Amino acid sequence: MVILTGKPALVSASSGRDPQGIISYVKGLYESKKLDKVIDPMMMKDITSAQKLKLEESIALALSCCKERDEDWPKMIQVAKELKRIQRSF
Repeated sequence: MVILTGKPALVSASSGRDPQGIISYVKGLYESKKLDKVIDPMMMKDITSAQKLKLEESIALALSCCKERDEDWPKMIQVAKELKRIQRSF
């Protein structure tokens, strides 16, 4: 998440609230369909729309690996297959 967002593990809230963890920060933006605010602006400068879609899919995959209960996490083989699918897509 830190690499994709370009933000530290604890993110300061814009409203002056206490910092929140990167996972809850990204999850909130993802659920609000504000992925353009999730991806590191330095990455966004020079990417194509297809690359942006791959980043968005990577964020969704990363979030699936960060669920609270470990039994809800995807198996590593599933993660590897999804990464290959994302790499080949578009």
